[in-house]
Amino acid sequence: MAFMETYKPGQGKQARTFAALVYVFVTAWMCYAFMEYGNSRLDRLLGSIFGYDTPIFAQPVQTLLGASGDEVSGMTGWLTLSFAVAIGLFIVMMAWGYRLLNRPKVADHLIGTELEMRRVKWPGKAEVARAGSIVVYYVFWLAVIILLIDLVMNTVIGMLLGQSWDEVGIGKIVAGIIEFFTGTKG
Repeated sequence: MAFMETYKPGQGKQARTFAALVYVFVTAWMCYAFMEYGNSRLDRLLGSIFGYDTPIFAQPVQTLLGASGDEVSGMTGWLTLSFAVAIGLFIVMMAWGYRLLNRPKVADHLIGTELEMRRVKWPGKAEVARAGSIVVYYVFWLAVIILLIDLVMNTVIGMLLGQSWDEVGIGKIVAGIIEFFTGTKG
């Protein structure tokens, strides 16, 4: 199969497009993170290994080529070595992702997924609203129960460790409410 040839074109278009968009988003995010955090962390790592103090990846390319700090233009001052590495990494990852999503095994899986999604009988709006309200109701009460257990455990453990009642858990909340309404520490 040629590099730019698409395996089974036109089939599974929505699933393949969604997978490609997710892949592009994650890859762009990864390259941006590398560009932003790679400046300092990669310089520290390489500096500790090779023993240099001057950051290489965070400096504009013009200064690496010999320009002084005053000669660096605002238009190209943002162009750093880590930016170039991130762009190169993005291009390589996009080519690899294109090949990955067009492998017969992956493409057949995405095509099959889209076909199965079309076969499913989706519930109506009323059924979705009813089921959603039940889920929200139970999640709310589960959160309340977990909050109460946390407050009780915080109070008990804090008092076992010798803290006063108004410094931990439920006592801290009650003391805060009393202080809010009366203006005095209760």
